[in-house]
Amino acid sequence: MAPLACAIANGLAALVLLVVLAPATPLTADPAERARYVADHLLLWRLGWGTWMLAALTLLWFYVWWRAKTGAPHAALAVAAAGLLVDLSAETLLVVAAPDAFLAVAPLAYVLTGVVANGLYTVAGIALTLATRLSAFERAWAALMWSGGLVLSVGTALGLPIVTAIATGVLFGLFVPWCLYLRRRLAA
Repeated sequence: MAPLACAIANGLAALVLLVVLAPATPLTADPAERARYVADHLLLWRLGWGTWMLAALTLLWFYVWWRAKTGAPHAALAVAAAGLLVDLSAETLLVVAAPDAFLAVAPLAYVLTGVVANGLYTVAGIALTLATRLSAFERAWAALMWSGGLVLSVGTALGLPIVTAIATGVLFGLFVPWCLYLRRRLAA
């Protein structure tokens, strides 16, 4: 159940990012325009971040399931749990601060979620991958996927929104099917 829930929640979150949240990210160059968007779409903004919170919770659940299937080190879960705490804190800031303090908290919140939380999730995913018996094709898939996660974090840290956006597409485009694939591959 965890891989399916994770695939659905993370697929939905990626879609919500594209359709609902993107206009208030650094992809929109003018901060005032971003703030206006949040103020004009406050309910959608808050619900959108709610989908990301759900996605983060299901990610940790998926990682717990994956670790149990492979016997990977528990440290991977500790790293992912730290990522979850940072992620939920950042997303809560974005929800609660909007619309009045959005411009004040958004830069920090985006670094917390895009650099710190995503970086921790990616490191945990790499640890789980290394503990999993995989074919050369599966390892290549995972390498591309986790590379997307690393580039997402670097792009966010360096303030390169187009790099962050492309890396996000790569990461989620590979991660959602990965969840479904591992569900079948590690079933037993």
